[in-house]
Order: sequence, then C-alpha cells, then structure tokens
Amino acid sequence: MSVKPTQKEQQAMKKQAQQVLKIQGKDYDEYLYTIHKDICVESQDLILKSLENEAKRIEQEKINKLKQEERNKLEQEKAKQQNGGKTT
Repeated sequence: MSVKPTQKEQQAMKKQAQQVLKIQGKDYDEYLYTIHKDICVESQDLILKSLENEAKRIEQEKINKLKQEERNKLEQEKAKQQNGGKTT
C-alpha cells in the first residue's frame, strides 16, 4: 500500500520533473499526455479482457443452469415412471 504524498511533496516532485524534462528537451505537458494516453490504452486492454472473462462466466452459468434444469427434468420423469405415472 502506497502512502499518498502531500500536496507540497507533489508540487516539489512536479517542479523537479519539469526541470529534468526541460534539460532533456521534452515538454512536460506533452510527456504527461503521453503517459496518460499509455495508461488509457493499457486499461482498455485490461477492461476488454475483464469483460470477456465476465461474458464467459455468465455464459458458463447459463450452461450450468440449463444442464441442472435438464437433470431435474430427467429425475422427475424417472420418479414419475417409478411411481407408475403418478405425480407427487
């Protein structure tokens, strides 16, 4: 678990990052935009994978439910036959 930095620490880190990027000839805002864009792209892949997994889980639940209903129906028919066609 990470500790959230104070606003003062954040400002100091931002200033230092701006200075480093200036030395490297990079624009701070463009650099942040690129980082945010990369995070969003990575997140889209993660979200897509999560949605696919959830869809598979739901589909499997439906299949399992149908199988259980079929088993129940077969058991009822078997019980009906054993009781000579009488319903209980």
